[in-house]
Amino acid sequence: MKRYIAVDSGKYATKVACYIPDSEKIEKFKFRTKISDGNFKDDAVETATMVLEYEGKTYKIGNGAVKEAELNTSKASEIHKICTLTAIAMCVSKDEVDEVCVAAGIPVKEWENVEKRAEYKAYIFPEGEISLKIMDSQLNPVTKTFKIVSRHVYPETMGALYLDNVVENSNDAVAIIDLGNLNVNGTYWNRRELDRQYSFTDELGGSILISGLSQELSAEFSRCDENYVAKVLKQPLEHRMLVPNRPNPEIEKRSKEMITEYLIDFVNLIKRRCDAKHWSLDFMTLVFIGGTSKILVNEIKNVFGEETVIPDDPEYANVVGFLRIMCGKVLHKMIQI
Repeated sequence: MKRYIAVDSGKYATKVACYIPDSEKIEKFKFRTKISDGNFKDDAVETATMVLEYEGKTYKIGNGAVKEAELNTSKASEIHKICTLTAIAMCVSKDEVDEVCVAAGIPVKEWENVEKRAEYKAYIFPEGEISLKIMDSQLNPVTKTFKIVSRHVYPETMGALYLDNVVENSNDAVAIIDLGNLNVNGTYWNRRELDRQYSFTDELGGSILISGLSQELSAEFSRCDENYVAKVLKQPLEHRMLVPNRPNPEIEKRSKEMITEYLIDFVNLIKRRCDAKHWSLDFMTLVFIGGTSKILVNEIKNVFGEETVIPDDPEYANVVGFLRIMCGKVLHKMIQI
């Protein structure tokens, strides 16, 4: 059977989109980009965690693993390769050898370098039949074999050009801001061609936001670790505040004000990067994607304007777009999202 799979292995999570021609559906899922040593005898595998054997080595992948992706630009690393192969294995059949067409994204700077792009493609997508033994938290180990027959690598953010609420304008100037875990990537597209002069990358991702806010709140009140702050930011706007075990309305009120101010300042900092690159923000389509965009919807609209496009699932925007681009090339049709 043929499988069409796109993988976006980010620093925090690996996002996956799989097109199933028979049903004309796209399946989406994600898991933490984490690995450590694994064991198939483990009878207490955590939720959203897999055990995988590849080339004689056994890994634990996902929520229950220990090692996170290093906070550097390159994705040509063991953790991204293993997470990508795990994603593919989760999509293919267990009873036959599937032929896989697969797409992935890499940072724009690496994509621009033809040699690096080719090296990444060869490293992340091995040739020949690939056999993996995989077990999930339900403790059902299976062996899956597949063959990658078509490999595609795209620059990160390009996928957003092919979303339904963007594609009709993508022959004009479109700017895409991808708020990832470490970096913010701002790319400027003119008739779907990347304009390098206007693009930028900066360390203004979600982890930077949470770390800075955690320090501010800790200095003002008492210790607020980053996990707690991340949990607070995922709450609806009216509940974004510190809530002590011992009720204290003053702390709730003041912390809410601090959080609101900090988030607005953070988005304004991103806008200053756009201004420094002379983006014509009033005369172009502006799109925000990435998991951090979901947290900052209100602040983004406040700073950049209500007309700013933020997809319903900004975390999956890249990977779904990659899938759509690849299927357009391989199947010669625009799949429905």
